[in-house]
Amino acid sequence: MQDRNNRVRDMYSKFHEQYYAPQMKLITKKMGVDYSHFAKWRAGKLDLTDNTLNKVERFLEENLKG
Repeated sequence: MQDRNNRVRDMYSKFHEQYYAPQMKLITKKMGVDYSHFAKWRAGKLDLTDNTLNKVERFLEENLKG
């Protein structure tokens, strides 16, 4: 599960850079995930559950270019 968290973190970093660092509060609202957990996850302080990772992955796959 940690491998999946790391892979999705990398995907999010790519998204964040590609879209000029959008505000995480807006992004997490669109994803339907808790902002504080997401911020800790992004910093590598915790891992998300499979259900939450599914939401993040779905959002990223729909919004990442190339």
